[in-house]
Amino acid sequence: MSFRRAPNPNRNHPLHCPWCAGEDLLPNTEDDFAWLCRDCTRVFSVRYHGQDAPARRPAPALSTSAAIQLSLSRRGHLNDPAVSPAGPTATGDLPGAVREENARLVEKHADELYDAPADVILAWAREHVPGRLAVTLSMENTVLAELAARHTPDADLLFLDTGYHFEETLAVARDVDRRYPQTLVTATPTLTRAEQDAAYGPGLYRRDPAACCRMRKVEPLAVHLTPYAGWVTGLRRADGPTRAHAPALSLDATGRLKISPLVTWSLVDTEAFIADHDLIRHPLTTQGYPSIGCATCTLPVADGEDPRAGRWAGQNKTECGLHS
Repeated sequence: MSFRRAPNPNRNHPLHCPWCAGEDLLPNTEDDFAWLCRDCTRVFSVRYHGQDAPARRPAPALSTSAAIQLSLSRRGHLNDPAVSPAGPTATGDLPGAVREENARLVEKHADELYDAPADVILAWAREHVPGRLAVTLSMENTVLAELAARHTPDADLLFLDTGYHFEETLAVARDVDRRYPQTLVTATPTLTRAEQDAAYGPGLYRRDPAACCRMRKVEPLAVHLTPYAGWVTGLRRADGPTRAHAPALSLDATGRLKISPLVTWSLVDTEAFIADHDLIRHPLTTQGYPSIGCATCTLPVADGEDPRAGRWAGQNKTECGLHS
């Protein structure tokens, strides 16, 4: 059967898939009654009683999210999104002596590093972190990779591959791996996209973005930070009101040092550094994407908008949870 987005303009369009309540539907090009749901990949037929009769909605009193959960639970396919899949989900414990030293370092040096330049912060990290250091990269830009190569060459680079990235983001990661000598560690979720859809239902990033971010970002990063005493982030205070007072040095919930050398940088500073040092450039940053996350949850923004306005647009969500 052939499906494409070219419906007969006189043809009634079903409002939802009767199986999963998905709304991403394609009509069959040969059968006026057949439709493909791209969310659950099922084919279904819609019959009408009268030329202008609307398509029947499944469980019309339910929201789309509730209809999906009801449909999946009836088939025994739905797991609770609040419960992560089996496997490690948290960072391993630090030795007590390292936790104590990290706490002492933050108490002593956090204030002096609050507005320090990036090179000073990273030089401090190289000298003081009592163990291995990871530099986390979103691949939105490669400024941290460049600074790490100069100031913390023994640190590992850590990239979180959610499975939902833009192809351009993955291409930047491959270029970083070729250009810089440090080890690039790729953290991946426990479940593939297909496995997550099978376990929790399709489109979890739309229905419960917090659960999706937890399983595909927060928990994989936590697990992969286990060998490290500290980690470097690309947080900038200019990224928005939720980050306006981000410290350069702090402790995360596990007692590890969280080091953010770019906190004082603006978007202009970042762009100037990229241009001055001929760094690898993410192509979407020149197409209206100042902040880049998963392709499913990132939109371009207009000039003058909050740089993170395109993240989880239309959702009551501004952070993935990595920095909360």
